[in-house]
Formats: sequence, structure tokens, C-alpha cells
Amino acid sequence: MPQITGKYELVKSENWATYLVAHGIPEDLAKKAESGAATYDIEQNGDNITVDSKGERPFHNVLVLNKEVEEQLPLGKPLKTKAVLEGDVLTLYSKTDGGKSGKRIHKFNGNEVVITYQDDDPKVPVATRTFKRV
Repeated sequence: MPQITGKYELVKSENWATYLVAHGIPEDLAKKAESGAATYDIEQNGDNITVDSKGERPFHNVLVLNKEVEEQLPLGKPLKTKAVLEGDVLTLYSKTDGGKSGKRIHKFNGNEVVITYQDDDPKVPVATRTFKRV
């Protein structure tokens, strides 16, 4: 089982602003989000995984492994999300109220986590963000 609990700091983003714009985020906010500092505090306690993001638009979510819960994105958009942990990969399967769906794949590798953002809509580009444990 991977060591999930920790504080992580963004070191690299690929296609992040483009991904956000495809989700209706204004381009100026998307570019600001891509270039801004981001940190995540992730804590696993049994089946509960708590994610706290600190930055310009902080958020706090509690996920429960293998159970659908509601989470809030930084701009206040709610998602129904199911977290599944398989080996060193934590995948968050999410749906919007409007029926759109996608996943965020967290690949834990020693002192870093690479998050791949992938929508079911093939028109939305795949984005990745790499965070190092601090």
C-alpha cells in the first residue's frame, strides 16, 4: 500500500490551463491557476481520505474509499465522486449534475504524486500535474 498521507507541492503542470478552459473556466483564471503555487495536504485514515488544497481557491474534501460522496471543486462546482485505491494508484471517478464524467488518477511514486485528469469527453484534453512531497 502506498504512503498517501503527506503534504505535496506542485512542481509541474501539463495542459492544465487548456483543461480548465475546456471546463468553462475563463482563460485568465485558468492561466493564473496554471502558473500559481498549489499545495495539497492528503491524509488517509482507514477508508477516509481527506484532501485540503491551499492556494488562491482553497478547498476541503473528505472522500471515502469505494463509496460515492459529494465533493466541491475550488469554483464551487459539486461533483459526485467515488475513490478507488488499487496498489499505488488512487482513482477518483467523478460525475457532474449535468451528467459529464471523468477521472483523476493519482499515481504515488515515492516522494511524488502525478495526477492525470481525464474526461470521458474526447474533446477535453488530458492534463497532468506533478506534486512532490515536502
